[in-house]
Amino acid sequence: MRYKKIKLMLVFLSVFLVVGLVSSVSARSFYVEPRDRFPISSTTFISFDDDISLSTLYKNDRVWIFGDYSFHVFSANMTINNFFLNNILEFTVTRSAGSSVSTIYVDDLGEPSSVVGSASWSFDDVTAILTINVDHASAQVVDVYWDILGGDVASRGEILAAAVVASFILIGAVILFLIASRRR
Repeated sequence: MRYKKIKLMLVFLSVFLVVGLVSSVSARSFYVEPRDRFPISSTTFISFDDDISLSTLYKNDRVWIFGDYSFHVFSANMTINNFFLNNILEFTVTRSAGSSVSTIYVDDLGEPSSVVGSASWSFDDVTAILTINVDHASAQVVDVYWDILGGDVASRGEILAAAVVASFILIGAVILFLIASRRR
């Protein structure tokens, strides 16, 4: 009888943890549609090419913070086509002619292995800011690549949450196994 109570308690605890983690993750999500524009100034904005859910979304001065990353574009508009999926950031910078400067805070990704589609780029190790210069005759697609371990960079938090839940379930199963083996 005691074994059944412990088992029931562990199942309840596991379900409680899963529900708690899922609700805390979704409670902080911001859903962004492609038609949403995030103004840098009255004539410059940032948008997303696809629907995206973000853990954080706010503006600090003229810099937009999207999840763990921040973006600013000067003298152009930016559309983010790939938001760090598979260690790649792809965006389109739109300006009819001239040059533009995009600055991106890349958190713990570090220096990219390559940047394609820019006239020049630089990375500041201290601030983790990537600066990309583009010369325009029209819209320009820029691809930024990181050679780091792991899959989808945007879902690291989801992987961590799943690992925590799996750990609790595994610990519960080990405890149940130990209790059952003692009773024999």
